[in-house]
Amino acid sequence: MMGVPYRITVRVSEETMIKLEELVDKFRYENVSDIVRKAIDEFVERNLGKGPVKKIDLELPMKLIEQLGNDIAEGNAVSMDDL
Repeated sequence: MMGVPYRITVRVSEETMIKLEELVDKFRYENVSDIVRKAIDEFVERNLGKGPVKKIDLELPMKLIEQLGNDIAEGNAVSMDDL
């Protein structure tokens, strides 16, 4: 453990646990706890973060995401962050 002094116990469904384990493999986390810590850190930052910029989640239709990818491929943008 990385010297983290607090422990939280969380119960999740079997389905959620299976998905979390898939994410461990897909994104090469060491374990499910790493994913949970990252999710908590992101939640706290999103809701208590200070500064002039605020992060938001945005759901876009797949067709629009493909069009944005084409813009990047054609050199009209350097990355999705530019759009």
